[in-house]
Amino acid sequence: MKVKDLRPGDIVATSSPTGFLPKGIRFFMRRWAKKHYGIEPEKFYNHTFMVLESGSDPKIVEAVGRGLTGHRMFEQYDPEDLNHLVVFRTREPWSEQEIRLLREKADEMAYRNIEYEFLNFLWWMVYILTNGKIDLSPKGEKAGKRLFCFELSVILLNAAKKMFAVPSHVNTVDLQADPRFTQLFLDKPEKISEYARPVKQSEF
Repeated sequence: MKVKDLRPGDIVATSSPTGFLPKGIRFFMRRWAKKHYGIEPEKFYNHTFMVLESGSDPKIVEAVGRGLTGHRMFEQYDPEDLNHLVVFRTREPWSEQEIRLLREKADEMAYRNIEYEFLNFLWWMVYILTNGKIDLSPKGEKAGKRLFCFELSVILLNAAKKMFAVPSHVNTVDLQADPRFTQLFLDKPEKISEYARPVKQSEF
């Protein structure tokens, strides 16, 4: 599929080819796939973002080191990165009302200045190694104050479709194993005439 064919509500997952942390995340995604599902996907992914608006340079929202941020896709990603992306799309089409709920939730969260949950990798390791029996994730008032990328994507998805009970416990392997999603892959664009401009929070 082409970048312009991305739709609001698509969750895009990335597999960064380098970096200690991305490789570490994918290592534990592999363990989760084998331990929890008994499967071995061809590829594992270490980051996700959510599409808010279609176009040749779509608007997206993601949780990164500096916190929750909304911007154009090619402000953060290069055409070469498309080789390392997969699109998780719900098999059930989105209604206009659901798209509106998605955007409203993203806008509401943008004004809360949500920071990144840097400790998520540590408690995920324990969670995966014990096959979900030990859960050290933030609870109560602490939950939701800091978010990581998988969690943010699922929270936004849930705002419209309510598909998962605990967003912080959903990762890319869960999406790969979930029959409610189809997986699509992106072609490199023939030409990107204009790279992304930064967008203000009010333009989320």
